[in-house]
Amino acid sequence: MTGALVALAALAAPGEPCAERAEGAMMEGRPLAARDEVLQAVEATGPDRSLYLLYLRSSEGAGLGARAQEELSVMGGEEARWALAARRALRDPSAVGGLDSSPESQAVRAVALLQQGAPRAALEALGETPADPWGVSLRVEALALAEARRDAAAVARDGLARFPDHPEIASGLWATERRGGLRRARRQALHFTLDALDAADATYAWRARSLLIAAGRSPAPAADRLEALGERRPLDRPLWSETMRGAVARALVDVGNPAQLPPAADQELLALADRISELLADAGQLDEALAVWEAARGRADSGRAALSHGELLLRAGDAEGAQRAADAGLWLAARPTQRDAEGMDLSHLQRLLARGWALRASLGVPGAEAISGALRGASGGEPDERPLLEASAALAEGDPSRAALLADQGLAAAAGHRGALGLALALRGQARGAQGDEQGALVDLTTAILLHPAPPAEWLWGRGTLLERQGDTDGAFAWYAVGASAKAASLEPLERTWRGVGEWEDGARAATARWTTEKSAQAVYQPEVGQRRSGPVAGEIFPPWELSAEGIQIDSAALRGEVVILAFWASWCEPCQEELPELSALARRAADEGLPIRVIAVSMDESPRDYGRGRARLDLEGITVARDPVLGQRLRVSGLPSTWLVAPDGTATRLFSGYRKGQVQELEIAARALLTGQE
Repeated sequence: MTGALVALAALAAPGEPCAERAEGAMMEGRPLAARDEVLQAVEATGPDRSLYLLYLRSSEGAGLGARAQEELSVMGGEEARWALAARRALRDPSAVGGLDSSPESQAVRAVALLQQGAPRAALEALGETPADPWGVSLRVEALALAEARRDAAAVARDGLARFPDHPEIASGLWATERRGGLRRARRQALHFTLDALDAADATYAWRARSLLIAAGRSPAPAADRLEALGERRPLDRPLWSETMRGAVARALVDVGNPAQLPPAADQELLALADRISELLADAGQLDEALAVWEAARGRADSGRAALSHGELLLRAGDAEGAQRAADAGLWLAARPTQRDAEGMDLSHLQRLLARGWALRASLGVPGAEAISGALRGASGGEPDERPLLEASAALAEGDPSRAALLADQGLAAAAGHRGALGLALALRGQARGAQGDEQGALVDLTTAILLHPAPPAEWLWGRGTLLERQGDTDGAFAWYAVGASAKAASLEPLERTWRGVGEWEDGARAATARWTTEKSAQAVYQPEVGQRRSGPVAGEIFPPWELSAEGIQIDSAALRGEVVILAFWASWCEPCQEELPELSALARRAADEGLPIRVIAVSMDESPRDYGRGRARLDLEGITVARDPVLGQRLRVSGLPSTWLVAPDGTATRLFSGYRKGQVQELEIAARALLTGQE
C-alpha cells in the first residue's frame, strides 16, 4: 500500500485515519467497508479530490462503480471532474492528457507510468523537487527502479526529515530487489518508524503499516498500535496470492493439522478452506475436509462456501447437515456481497442458485430438480396454471399457509416451464414472507426473478423490501430503483436507503441501466467459476482461453498453427526471473529463423504496481507480456513458474513446473520437434 493513491487519500482529512482505514479495508477485500469510511470522511470534510478518487475505487470494488461514476458526472464541480479524469488515467495511461498540472495530477501520471514499467518517464512527470509527501514517495520509488539507488536513499532521508508524519515516503526504497546504495537508508527508515510507533496516533500507525509491508516486514507492530488505539486490528500481512494460498493449503495438509486455519481475511479464509478441503477429499479424508469447513464457516461464510460444505456433507452421507448447508447457501447466495453490493450480478446469482437448488434436488426436495434445470436453461412443457390462480387468490384472502401449499402444487404442475416456476416461487415467497420466514422468501423471490423473462415490478420492489429488512441498504436501493422504474411507486424508500456522495436520482438511474444490461446478458447458463475447475491435461486439447490486458487481445483459437509457450510468472518469484530472460532469448531465436513459436508470459501479480516493477527489471524482448491472475486461477496454476507447451493443433503436450538449469533448452528442443512432427 504505497504511492500516490494512499497519500492522496490521506491528505484529504489531515489527522484523521479514515483514508488509511479505507485503504486497509481494500487490501483485505472489504470494499464496502472502505466505501463507508470514505462516505464518513466526505460528510465531515466536504468535496475533496482525493476522497472522490478513493470513493470511485472502493465503489468499483463493491460493484457500485457505475453508480459512483454517474453521481460524480452529474455532480460536476472541479473535485468530481478531477477524480473521474484521474480514475480514467489510472486505468488507461493514454488518458493522462485529461489531467491538470496540479501536484496530485503529477502523482497520478507517475503512478500510471510506473505501472507501465517506465520509471524514468515517471521521474519526468514528477519534476525535480516534489513539494508534497506523495510526490516524494513516488520519486523515491521511481529513482530506485531507475537504478539511481543512492539518489533514492538521499530523497527518502530528506523526505522523512521534512515530513516526519509520513513514514510511507520511504516505501519506494524496497521497490527494487537490488540493495546496493539502499541498505543504510532502509535500516534508518525502519528504525525511525518503529521508534515512533509507541506514541503514534492511528494515522501514523496506518502509514507505518504501509512501510512495513513494502519492506517485507511483519506489520504486527503497527497492528498492535492500532488495536491499542481502539481501531479494528488489520491483518499482519498483505493478502495471499492464489499461488500462495495453494502453498499454505498444502503445508497445512502436510503437517496434519488442516483445520487450524491461520488468521485471514474472510474471502481469503474461505478460498483457503476450499483448497484444503479439495486436497483432503481427493485423498479420501472426508472427515478432515468437513472439519476444515466447520472451522472456516464458524469464522466467515458465503453462499459458495456453504454449498461446498453441503455437497461434501452429502458425499459423507449426512443428509440432515447437507440440508442445513443448502438452505444457508441459498440464502447467502441471494443476498448482496462485499463485491456486488447491489446484488445485481445476475449471471453469478443464476449459477450459484442453480447449484443450491441442485443440492436440494439431490436431497429429494420436491420441485428442486425442475428449478435447477430451468436455471441451467432447460425448457419445459405446458403448465397447469390452476394451482397458481388458487394460490394468488389465497394470498389476496389473507391465508398465506394455504397459499404456500398451493404454490408447492403449482411448482409440481409447472412442467419445467420457466415462467410458471417463477410465478409459483414468487407466490410461495410472498406467502413465506407473510409467515415471517424472510430467508425463505428472499430465496424464492430471487429465484423467481431470475427464472421469469419479465419479472413484474412488484417482485423487484419486494426483493428490495426483503434486503432492507436484512440490513443490505445498497442492495435494497438498487432493487427499489428498478422496481420504481417499472411502476408508479413511492420514492420514500429510495431516499431512505440512498448512500452516496451525489443525489439518489443519479444512483437510481445507474441501477436501472445496470438491471437492463444484466437481465439481457443473463440468459446463457455457465457453470459457476470455482466448481472443481479442471486445468490443462497433457495429451488433451488445451482449454480455451482469452487474454485481454494492456491493449493485448489474444484468443487461443487464433493461435492454432503455432507452437505456444504459455509461461505463468510473478514479480516476487525468483526462479521466474531466471526463466523469463531465457524464454526471451528463445523467442528471439525463433523470430530470427521465422519459426511459428509464440512465447506468452502471463503475470499472476494481483497488484499492477508489483507487475510494473517486475516487468521493468527483466529483459522480455520478443515475448508477449500481460498481467491476468484470473487466467492463472482458471487454468489451476498452483506453483510458479509454470510453463505449458502447446502444439500447433492445440494439444497440451507438457507442463514444465518450477525452473532448473537447462530447462528452457529442453523446452526449445521440444517446441522445435513439434514443428517437425517428431514430438
